[in-house]
Amino acid sequence: MRVSRGQDFLFSKGKGAKLQRALAAWMLDVQTEQHGYMEIDPPLLVRPETMTGSGNLPKFKDNLYRDEETDLWLIPTAEVALNGLHQGQIIDPGILPLKYVAQTPSFRKEHASAGRDVRGIKRVHQFEKVEMFRYVEPENSEAALEEMLNEAEELCKRLNLTHRVLELCAGDIGFQSAKTYDIEVWSPGSAEWLEVSSLFDLYRFSGTPK
Repeated sequence: MRVSRGQDFLFSKGKGAKLQRALAAWMLDVQTEQHGYMEIDPPLLVRPETMTGSGNLPKFKDNLYRDEETDLWLIPTAEVALNGLHQGQIIDPGILPLKYVAQTPSFRKEHASAGRDVRGIKRVHQFEKVEMFRYVEPENSEAALEEMLNEAEELCKRLNLTHRVLELCAGDIGFQSAKTYDIEVWSPGSAEWLEVSSLFDLYRFSGTPK
């Protein structure tokens, strides 16, 4: 259901809202109970340095929401807050890996809002997302990425979703990423593949002073 003119605001209601809540709770339970993640309930507003540390500022400034009075930014994904959880700290390698999972609303301006590729619920200003995040030593980051890919793909298999995994080329990945995978599921209703998950290796990006 549209909240206002245009296609960028939606209600989930009735069975749709119940399904969304159940799926998120199930995903959190799988990651915490079967894969050793700690659930985090992070803030939705963060300081600009946290946005910079995750690679969202300054590059994606025009796609982010900011409160001008406080200079706080709404997170476009829980990854931003989880990446900033230990900002400014020196982590003892002996306690690694640290594995976190969070469910939050995500906020994005999504200026490109016309045409077939963004119709319906593909590009909206607010949506729910479950995020996995790991702190690991740089030499273990690629192996951790492969494990997280398997964990995300497992969810698709358990839901009997027809899916595929894409390894993105250098021109299609974020500047902060060393390697990126996308998981897409087949949507019979629109007869196309839709991205449902993106996993990437920050390598040394988050641990390098900026």
